[in-house]
Amino acid sequence: MSDTTAIRFLVIAPDPSLEEEFDIALEGVKGKRCVVSYERDTRSAIETARVRQPDIVVVEMGARVAELKAFAEEIAAVAPDAAVVAVYRRETLADPEAESSLIIEALRARVMDFLRRPLSSSEVANVIARLQRGDARRGSGPLGKVISFVSNKGGVGKSSVSVNVACELARRHPGEVILLDLSLQLGVAASMLDLDVTQSMADAAEQLDRLDITLLQQLALPHESGLRVLPAPPTVLAASAVDDRVVSRVIALARRAYKFVVIDTFPVVDGVVMSVLDLSNIVCVVTQVIVPILNGTSSLLETLEQLGIDEERTWIILNRAQKGFPGQLTPADVEAHLNRAVRHEVAFDKKLPMATNMGRPHVLQAGPWNRFRRSIGRIVDDIETATLASATGRGDLGGDDDEGNQSPPARRLRAVGGDL
Repeated sequence: MSDTTAIRFLVIAPDPSLEEEFDIALEGVKGKRCVVSYERDTRSAIETARVRQPDIVVVEMGARVAELKAFAEEIAAVAPDAAVVAVYRRETLADPEAESSLIIEALRARVMDFLRRPLSSSEVANVIARLQRGDARRGSGPLGKVISFVSNKGGVGKSSVSVNVACELARRHPGEVILLDLSLQLGVAASMLDLDVTQSMADAAEQLDRLDITLLQQLALPHESGLRVLPAPPTVLAASAVDDRVVSRVIALARRAYKFVVIDTFPVVDGVVMSVLDLSNIVCVVTQVIVPILNGTSSLLETLEQLGIDEERTWIILNRAQKGFPGQLTPADVEAHLNRAVRHEVAFDKKLPMATNMGRPHVLQAGPWNRFRRSIGRIVDDIETATLASATGRGDLGGDDDEGNQSPPARRLRAVGGDL
């Protein structure tokens, strides 16, 4: 949380009076832009936190701190940057000493601060100020961009494009790019990079309780290009331990540790892929100039729309674009078929299969005028310069929020505060 960006609140308010109190209190907080999501129960709040990545989560504290601790741990797993703030009524406590002992227990349960009801603007403003000072001490910075690659079927070159894009990004930003292979059962990124899978996503799942930025960086395998890679698990059995909770946690940490997070996915829209889509700033839909594949791509685009993935962050990547053979569809034909603009074309190169078999990404071997390398370079140029509307509604990462981008149909969301 900086002093210039909007502060995102997630308030769990089973009692409508808390919602009303919170709105009134924020109306009196001057000099801050605040955006608030409300949920009625903790289960819905966890899902909202996973998608929206709030700065502050406000939850009522009862006498059973164990429940609060469990909730705070779940929030930490899905939204590592969020601070949990507990609200309580003093009159509900059995005796005056109970307040201090309960607060101590709550602090041990990962609660960062407290608010007493009835809420006041000054108390809310003080909590915001304390948490912002804490952010400054931790040196929190803007989150990295998340670029995921999806397709409706295998064999369209999605993994090849994602690996080469990740390598070109790493060449330009060594040490600042991580590739997550979330094609969990059929991941090929490690093979394409000639890496031995000594650690994988399965290790992240196994150590989820203590997974933090440092451990994630230790698990990621280094590549000579400057890229870090967290491969898919080596076996189907190991892959079964990686669920959407693990994936959300890994992506959230990766965004804090790296400037760019590139994700390869499995061509099925399941819980894991939906978690990836929720947290992606750019969703690259890879397709080819073949009618049956384009039909499937059209269906995938409709599914993405239904999931709330807007066109602004959905990029159509036309792979293996060639010229000159009879009956080939043109990019204009593809755009007409999909009713979407093609964002990028990846040129065909007959040396690409050999590079893939040898585990030497072609973008790192080809000359500067090679058509394949130049087309990958244009994608990377676009990623570097794009102003993004993220899944969490943050607009350009680290920039101002736009209330209009933030509310999916099933959520209630509104902006409040003196600066809006």
